[in-house]
Amino acid sequence: RPPPGYYAALNNGESANIAVGNEFNFGDEEALTRWQEQAMAAAVAEPTLSQALSGPDAVEWQEAIDYEISQLEKLGTWEVVNAP
Repeated sequence: RPPPGYYAALNNGESANIAVGNEFNFGDEEALTRWQEQAMAAAVAEPTLSQALSGPDAVEWQEAIDYEISQLEKLGTWEVVNAP
């Protein structure tokens, strides 16, 4: 489970990317531990919307959802039309 504030940090532009480049030094124990933790976190399935909004991080999930929707609206990603 991510630490408190993790999802809010994503809203502020922090990246969830765990890509490892060729320059990664596996001799660096601290970096290796962080990489392993991130890899394990990526292997855990994300909760369903219902689970997320009823869990202990519900407020952060809702903030992230609201942010994503506001960005989609801001960018004009879709257009509301009448059903055929």
